[in-house]
Formats: sequence, structure tokens, C-alpha cells
Amino acid sequence: FAKTIHVGKQQQVKTIQQALLIAATGDTVLVQSGHYHEQNIIIEKSISLIGINHPVLDGDNKYEIISIKADGVVVEGFKIINSGVSSIEDYAGVKVYSSRRAVIRNNILDKTFFGIYIQFGFDCLIENNTITAYNKVEQESGNGIHCWKSDSLRILGNSITGHRDGIY
Repeated sequence: FAKTIHVGKQQQVKTIQQALLIAATGDTVLVQSGHYHEQNIIIEKSISLIGINHPVLDGDNKYEIISIKADGVVVEGFKIINSGVSSIEDYAGVKVYSSRRAVIRNNILDKTFFGIYIQFGFDCLIENNTITAYNKVEQESGNGIHCWKSDSLRILGNSITGHRDGIY
């Protein structure tokens, strides 16, 4: 009974936030190419968030861009740029909070404080992402992939440059 929700300028649903409100567990949110300024996208249902032709999710140098707070979430096919910078909040392009079986693959993360941050994650897959940072000062750059108190992660085929540590 899962459905596909299409997001884009030419679609009935214009924003990812709107799609998340109407999505149910098991649904797929399919995002058309474009540039999206949606602050922090918080995923609290087991859904797949899939980008077509790498739509840009822009944190406007203020926000964490995607926060995963459910099990079984897939995030695939996005260009995720310009997260906020904060050593107190540990902002990330994509951050997993106490979740199982998250899949983060085939994304481009550019100019993020932390690229992908897994906090209390279990059995997550981080695969084929390109993660790039440009900050010259250590306090302005987190790690490309940061794994905090996590277990059974599979980290495969990622390219990481410019961060404080590649994988920590």
C-alpha cells in the first residue's frame, strides 16, 4: 500500500517538508531536480527520500540539512550543500539520531560542517557519497563521516576531501 509522492515545482507537492507531512511509513518521496531551501528536513518515518538528477538541498550556512530520526530511512541522490557551522550542535549534511538500518548513498555533500554524522546508529549503510569541505580552520570543519557510539556500520566507496578527519 506504499505510495510515491512526487515533489517539484511542476508537481502538486512543492516542498519536501509538505511531502513528509503526508507520507506514511513505507512511502517514497521522489524529489525532482531543483534548488530547495527548506531549513532542517527532519525525517521521523521509515521512508525513502530519493533525488532525481541530484536536486540541491541548501542549508543556507545556518542549518543541519537532513536529520534522520526513524529506522529504515533511505536518503539517495541529492546534492547537499552549505550546512551551518557549530561545535555545540555538530551540524551535518545528513545526521542519523539513534536509528537502525539507515541508508545514505549516492549523494554529493559540499561545504558541510560534518558531512555524514551517525549518532547511536546500528546496521547503517553509507555508500558511494562524495563529501568535500573547504575550511582552513579546524574549528570550522568537522569530519567527513563521523560515527559516534554506533555499531555494525558499513562504509563503502565514499570519497572524502577537505574535512578535519575523513572517517572518525
